[in-house]
Amino acid sequence: MPTYYAQNTNTEVTAKVCRKISEEVKTPNGVITVMQGSYIIEDQNGNIYAMHPDQFESEYDKSKNKELEKIQKQIANDEAELEEKFTQEAEEAKKAAKTKKKNGK
Repeated sequence: MPTYYAQNTNTEVTAKVCRKISEEVKTPNGVITVMQGSYIIEDQNGNIYAMHPDQFESEYDKSKNKELEKIQKQIANDEAELEEKFTQEAEEAKKAAKTKKKNGK
């Protein structure tokens, strides 16, 4: 099962979506019935429970660290900008070299 992280506490759970119309899931506390589309969640303590998709998606995220994800996106953007700037400067240098060579003859 994929791992998700609670957005407010950064605790880890594994979860999967119930694909059947309804599914009975054995838990340490008995059997629960999970409806299609709901998430079946197991926390770090082995507790198993179900959660409505809207609630799950507002509380859990596949990204462990939002700040890290934000920094990685910024680095990727910065790299793209630097690559574009480097390409422009290289083109300008080529043009200047051609002009110098043409005027030098």
